[in-house]
Amino acid sequence: MKESEEQLNEARRIAEIVWGRDARNRETWPYLIFLSKAEEVDIPLDQLNRAAGYNEEYVVRGFTKVKNPEGVLSFLGEKQKEEVVQSKHDIAAKLLGNIKNLEQSIEELLEPAKPSFPITHECAEMLLLEIGRLLGFEVYTADSSKECNGIRLEDLASMNKDELSGDIGKEILDPLSRVDVLWKSKIGFYAFEVVISGNIQEALLKFSKIRALIHTMFVVAEENKRYKYEEEIKSPAFDIIREECRFISLSQLVKMYVLTKLWRAVAEEFRLKELQPRTQGGR
Repeated sequence: MKESEEQLNEARRIAEIVWGRDARNRETWPYLIFLSKAEEVDIPLDQLNRAAGYNEEYVVRGFTKVKNPEGVLSFLGEKQKEEVVQSKHDIAAKLLGNIKNLEQSIEELLEPAKPSFPITHECAEMLLLEIGRLLGFEVYTADSSKECNGIRLEDLASMNKDELSGDIGKEILDPLSRVDVLWKSKIGFYAFEVVISGNIQEALLKFSKIRALIHTMFVVAEENKRYKYEEEIKSPAFDIIREECRFISLSQLVKMYVLTKLWRAVAEEFRLKELQPRTQGGR
């Protein structure tokens, strides 16, 4: 592009204001270049030199016309794509980090989780029945005539002893029907024994009699009884159930109940066919 004398004179005037004049010849620098949307980039010099067609050790001095502008533009384009991908990764990492922080906040909120009523034997059974129902299991309790905080356990159970029997022989049905809470699934039962003032050894003996039908067994008790459970389960008498047996503290049970209710509320929004409808009452 050929500049006019008028443009040069105006450029000289601006240049003199900005830089003044050279002391040696009283000249100024009239060729002004204005950049819009300038963006700082951090690029290794050897990579830029290769893209521009220079030796890798070449050092740009002053304002220089690029030897291979197409190569530089192509290089910068690829660099920008990489930055976009990295930016997406950073956003995803930040999102996952925020989710992790939210999970930790919920955990802290529920520690220690305490209900508005004392956790009696019946109330622990009520929570287990509710959790089982929320998860879509058929649920049973041996204490259907009892209640917690005005809620009858019978109204939460979806099976009675007759419905529990099926093809189960009487020799197993009797001890099975005495278990505090059962969740029925296609692969067997999940059995729960609540030990508030009772004996952990008795709960484990009860499990031993029904192990053939049970997928997993749980002893539910105060945290201070965990040590007693761990000592009892080491006994050779319980070798046959040790791998299938677990301990749940009452505070863990309350937390499980809260989290299961939250999960169920979210899961229902997806209208999952695999999720059994939740009934309002028992049978």
